[in-house]
Amino acid sequence: MLTRQAKGNFPESFDSLDDEYIQKWDADVKAGRTVEIEFPDRAHLYLTAQLTEDDINLLSKLFWEQRWNRYASKILPWLALAFGPPLMLLLGAAVIKWIARGFRQPAP
Repeated sequence: MLTRQAKGNFPESFDSLDDEYIQKWDADVKAGRTVEIEFPDRAHLYLTAQLTEDDINLLSKLFWEQRWNRYASKILPWLALAFGPPLMLLLGAAVIKWIARGFRQPAP
């Protein structure tokens, strides 16, 4: 939960970092311009070194709380590719069967 002072000062969510930028950010960590925080799920959070310790702790907490959204954003496209086509095929077959039933003659 954000405190009153922190509301509006920090983003609501975190952006992922492409691999091409990681080397630059690691160099900034070595130079002391950036702080890197590693989490148990091997995710890394890069923050500017100018933040206070309380702000770093708050952002770390928020980052950790949003881990399920990050997991879902990586898994959902694969689940859609794995289960989407078979489900669409079943749905299409059900629609065709429903339409075919509509053309049957009622029994006398």
